[in-house]
Amino acid sequence: MQVELKEINKENYEQVGELYIPDKQQQHLSENIWSIAESLLHDTHEARAIYKNEDLVGFVMWVCVSEVKSAIWRFMIAHKHQSQGVGRKALMKAIQEIKHRKGIKEIEICYSPDNAIAKKLYFSVGFVETGLTDDGAEAYAIIKSGL
Repeated sequence: MQVELKEINKENYEQVGELYIPDKQQQHLSENIWSIAESLLHDTHEARAIYKNEDLVGFVMWVCVSEVKSAIWRFMIAHKHQSQGVGRKALMKAIQEIKHRKGIKEIEICYSPDNAIAKKLYFSVGFVETGLTDDGAEAYAIIKSGL
């Protein structure tokens, strides 16, 4: 299986915006179309479409938070492509692309603490939980140095 991250453009943005995940998962994510708009308006935001064997299957967006830190703000794989290893490969590709930014020492990701599937995926690629927000609504995890 080949997994690639591709630029979002006028040919694929609508499809990216329409990627489906079930309602119970949607509560954990912002809509892709909103994130695409953010990425076009902010130089610090990078958005990519995720493809599996030429089929559009997901979306990822990260943000340059500081000179040494980036944060993955959005990550999703369409429902019918979940549990096939696509997410892990796509996340690893995103991490590799983020690492190309000079001076990066830390990559952060945020997720709902009750989203066990996301937590398992993030930990499988090297993220380590650093704590919860004060209200416990979100958990943070990072990959540090050695990048």
